[in-house]
Amino acid sequence: MRGRSQKTLELILFARSLLTKLHPMTLRQLHYAIFSAAMIAYDNTQADYKRLSRATTHARRLHRACELRGFPFPSMPKDTIPHDWIIDELREAERVNLWDNVASYMDSLKACYRRDNWQDQPNYCELWSEKATVLGSMRPITQELGVMLRACRGYGSTGMEGQIGN
Repeated sequence: MRGRSQKTLELILFARSLLTKLHPMTLRQLHYAIFSAAMIAYDNTQADYKRLSRATTHARRLHRACELRGFPFPSMPKDTIPHDWIIDELREAERVNLWDNVASYMDSLKACYRRDNWQDQPNYCELWSEKATVLGSMRPITQELGVMLRACRGYGSTGMEGQIGN
């Protein structure tokens, strides 16, 4: 079996260095971050995007194999990437909320209550993004501030237009 090339190893190590500081990110976010940094040979092309996908898939699978063998995180090989550092928001599993009993349901309700601090403000605030690739980094901010987050994914739809201002 062939080993990884030096160029692929360099890509994994650079991706890991960015993810260490900025995780979680989508693969597309990571792609643009690597390209924008201009610190390694990497272009904004479909070929390099696919190369990044293959390299990070290998690094994430290697990380999981090390986890299953009981490696503590500090002892992991440096060419591994934890699974939760790269997110795929288009393939997230959805499930109806379930509880073991009424008491745990009531605890959830207490934790979920949050006053709308924007209800008394003279202006309404939303954060819009043209691309969904940045939602992972924007979501913590909007959740903290109680602000609506919208991703247009390149363009606004008629359905989205109908929701605005409601």
